[in-house]
Parts: sequence; C-alpha cells; structure tokens
Amino acid sequence: MNNAIGLFLVFGILIAVVVATNWQEKTGRKLTEFAWYRIAKKIVLAILILGAASVLLLSIYGAATL
Repeated sequence: MNNAIGLFLVFGILIAVVVATNWQEKTGRKLTEFAWYRIAKKIVLAILILGAASVLLLSIYGAATL
C-alpha cells in the first residue's frame, strides 16, 4: 500500500511538471508571476522543513533514550 501511495505521488508530480511546462510554453507566462504559486511554494517548503526537523528531533530523542 505504501508503495502505491509513493508511486501515485511520483507520477502525480511528474504529470504536474509536464502540464505546467507545456502551459508556460504555450502562454509565454511563468508560474512565478502568480502570487498563489509563490505562497504555495513557501507552504510546501515549510512542510518539508518541519517534516525533516521532526524526524531529526525524534531520532535524537530515540538515540538518547537507548
């Protein structure tokens, strides 16, 4: 089940990148021109940073309790 979720995410991201690239080439506009894109990018980055920090903290805690 976890492999299926991972594959779904990978192919979903791949399709989104292809669609966004084609849209940018057809319209001549870039996604960075839109405020919602910049906000969404910051939110995704924050989630990734918090996830990495939580894994780091939990691994330190786990190692300290051994």
